[in-house]
Amino acid sequence: MAARSCAGTVGSTSNIIRCLVDVVSKNDILLRNVPPLVDGGFTPEVRRALEAVGLWLEVNGEAIYGTSPWFLFGEGPTTIGNGNDGYHHNDHFGRLVFTHEDIRFTTNGPSLYATCLGRPSPDDPCVQYDIQARHAACRPPSGSR
Repeated sequence: MAARSCAGTVGSTSNIIRCLVDVVSKNDILLRNVPPLVDGGFTPEVRRALEAVGLWLEVNGEAIYGTSPWFLFGEGPTTIGNGNDGYHHNDHFGRLVFTHEDIRFTTNGPSLYATCLGRPSPDDPCVQYDIQARHAACRPPSGSR
């Protein structure tokens, strides 16, 4: 397992969470560089962002903590180009617009978690997803590796 770093400023809470969900769905771990001030404290901006991520994890942490990747890390209409390993988590979460159709998957025991990277609109509040059909479509044929 490799560690990914979302470098730069702390960034928005949404971008931190999207980065975390994406990294965990790929069986990676997330490292954040959040340097303290000289007195050991944090700026109000950093404190607010970290507290908001903590609140999100209180509600959604079971899709993050102790999970494993599913056989498919995710899917959706937003694409992240190839060959961007150094740029992947450093920049694209602030530049790309993810939709509620951009989904990342994790598992924990018998549970499968599907986390949307974008917020659904009031006109389209729910993504209907046929896990059984998707699993069958992605499964290799019998006898193959």
